[in-house]
Parts: sequence; C-alpha cells; structure tokens
Amino acid sequence: AQVKRDAPPVDDFSGLNYTADQKTEIDKIHRESESQREAVVKDQTLTADQKGAMLLGYTRMESGRRFRVLSPEQRRQVRHKIVARREADQAAQRRQPPPH
Repeated sequence: AQVKRDAPPVDDFSGLNYTADQKTEIDKIHRESESQREAVVKDQTLTADQKGAMLLGYTRMESGRRFRVLSPEQRRQVRHKIVARREADQAAQRRQPPPH
C-alpha cells in the first residue's frame, strides 16, 4: 500500500487511558526514539532516501515498543483502529479512478 507522504502520521494509540507505569515507559520509549531520529537527521553521510527509510524504521520500531507496553484490552483497541483505518484506505483507493 502506498503512503501519502504529505499526510500526518496516524496515531493508532490515541484515546487510550494509560496507567502511570505505562506513561513512564512510553515517555522513555519516545525520548529514545526521538534521540535516534535526531541523529539520523543530523547525519551528513546519509542520502535523503536513506534518512527517510531510517526515520520510517525508527517510527515503526517505536510503535512496536509502545504496543508491547499495552494491556491485552488496549492491544485489542489498537488492532481494531488499525483494521478500520486499513479498510477505509482500501475503500478510498477503490473509489479513485484508475490512472491513464
């Protein structure tokens, strides 16, 4: 599936009620991921494509780490959001006319 490059990332974790421990762990994950992303952006040896791929990879890794912090019920909620978003994206693609 193609990703819209100009669209803001979707936060499948929005709306969850975290425990204090979860908040602490997620904040730690975010800080570590942000540090990694900053290092990539500042790296002058990488091409724009390499930077983009690495930034996307770090974002995906952060999401995976955040997912593992969740309770089983929270994981179900996030999975439900992901499935609904993918179905909506697929429906939108089917409505678009084919390119000429």
